[in-house]
Amino acid sequence: MDILSLYQSALGGMPLDELVDEMALLARRSIVITDTGFQVLSYSKKVSITDSLWQRNVSRGFCSYEFVKEVKKLVPDLSHHETTAPFPVHCGQSEENKLVSAILHEGICIGYVLLLDNLKGLSDDHFFLLPHFSLITAFALRQAPGFDRLFGNVAESILQEYLETGDTDHALQRLAASGVTFPEKCRCLIFLSRPDEVVDEGYVKRVLHKVSCGYPVCPKDDHYVCILPEENYDEKVLQNNEDLKKLFSQIGAGPVITDLKDMPRALKLTLRTCRFCARISQDEAPYLCRYEEFAFSHLINECQDAKLLDDNLHPAISILKNHDREKNTSLLDTLRAFIERNLSIADASEALFIHRNTMNYRLQRIRELTNIDWNSYEDRFRLECSFHIMDAMALAPGQSPI
Repeated sequence: MDILSLYQSALGGMPLDELVDEMALLARRSIVITDTGFQVLSYSKKVSITDSLWQRNVSRGFCSYEFVKEVKKLVPDLSHHETTAPFPVHCGQSEENKLVSAILHEGICIGYVLLLDNLKGLSDDHFFLLPHFSLITAFALRQAPGFDRLFGNVAESILQEYLETGDTDHALQRLAASGVTFPEKCRCLIFLSRPDEVVDEGYVKRVLHKVSCGYPVCPKDDHYVCILPEENYDEKVLQNNEDLKKLFSQIGAGPVITDLKDMPRALKLTLRTCRFCARISQDEAPYLCRYEEFAFSHLINECQDAKLLDDNLHPAISILKNHDREKNTSLLDTLRAFIERNLSIADASEALFIHRNTMNYRLQRIRELTNIDWNSYEDRFRLECSFHIMDAMALAPGQSPI
């Protein structure tokens, strides 16, 4: 197959793997296709890879750190290739020389074509063919599933794969190979998309990159995931960004983590925090849901004995609940508003839309019925715990509170 036939095959929808084999046969050299994160997308089978290092690379699915380091020496800013002109790469640990050409889409680098010389040397023909191979590969990639993912950086490529596989060891190997370091302390942020709202993913990622300081952002199900160093975490920026509010119904901020292996659990807790927050909110659910605010609810959920939780409610709870049911009053809600607002009569009465005199009367009645001393730390603490337990137990049976 000649160059013209390869172009026609690519435009006609020939799968990438078949095109790579045809390109390798035309060049009489083995070929590897990677994304910008140096993850292997395809490689030639009809012209076998003979370099032992690259046999291991294609087997594990990504390039070695030594190769990436050499490429970065030649092209420091990997994301800003302006041409498909090939450049040779020599790596001390590899037996063979490589010729590399960037794959461009609308001026944006989305990957690389690597031609290995199979210990037969590189010719002028290879320098001529490789830019064509880049264009042909670009045609094929545009028609392949997951095309949008090719526009992320190295860290995003690794994160996207990690979100899908959960393979920590593989992710750590890729990080080491690419030279990307994981922040010492970071947070997992989840941005919940607004239901039934269709937006351009490229625009969404541009908005998110502005608030993520360039750190990885990846789509997953009905939300986007961002890994942000703790030092860059700014709640005011997240809460006050109007572009974010137009795109997302809620933001979840997870616990601080220090190890990549903790990320799946942190993301799970962050997503549960958002859902839990929406369920128990008496008013409008907060836009930014912080895990720290609901960590105690998670602790409650770890207790599988509902009777034990019920037994640990403050005795005043059942007294006021029964009184409210029999007399059609709202003493339990009154007590909760008072406790949650740091014993402020003014704030509690405002929250309940009642007069301060009414608030004072209700508090006096609560004391008469329960003998509560809300100036006692022990009483206040137990009441606060009781309200958390009630929120968790109020969820539908079988649902996790967080």
